[in-house]
Amino acid sequence: MLAAALEVSKSGDRILMGGYGDGADAFVLKVTDRIEEFKHKIGLRARLDNRKAITSYEKYLALRNILETTPEAPFSIDSAATVLWRDRSWILGLHGSRCKECGLVTFPIQRVCFGCQSKDNIEEARLSDKEGKVFTFSLDYLAGTPDPPVVQTLLESSEGSARIYCMMTDVDPKTVKVDMDVKMTFRLIRKARGFFNYFWKCRPLRGGF
Repeated sequence: MLAAALEVSKSGDRILMGGYGDGADAFVLKVTDRIEEFKHKIGLRARLDNRKAITSYEKYLALRNILETTPEAPFSIDSAATVLWRDRSWILGLHGSRCKECGLVTFPIQRVCFGCQSKDNIEEARLSDKEGKVFTFSLDYLAGTPDPPVVQTLLESSEGSARIYCMMTDVDPKTVKVDMDVKMTFRLIRKARGFFNYFWKCRPLRGGF
């Protein structure tokens, strides 16, 4: 609520923030002119407008691991912290490689260019803040998720037409189509033996965000 109030506030405004429960607290905050520095940033309202609502309480319980609706996978895929650290540029940073010879951008980072076959002549290209379009997709009803189907997507990034294979989130599967505008978002993929695995998914681009 405070974040939402700050989005529509202006310099000189005063905000009363109160909370109660096992006692009570109240704070009076004065908005300064520095609020204008953050007006251009993506705020709470834009994120709420781009969310996909959960359609049932059962799905909410399943997603929070309170209720099991699908059987557990017969095997567990462990994560390696050493691999995550070694490949952190493309796993966590979503960096691709741009060939210095022909300019081709590929993902994940490659030592050999797919276009001109030059070797070890690349520079990293950030793809996390780039928009893209759906090149092709499929609907996976057997992925073991409490909210099937999973939209498996091959998107084409606006950065050098690099293609990225990932899941799509915050979307009604019935609305997915080829050439759909998408944006990258960093999300939790799964938890394996206490290890939290984050990776990049794409989501529909709505209202320019």
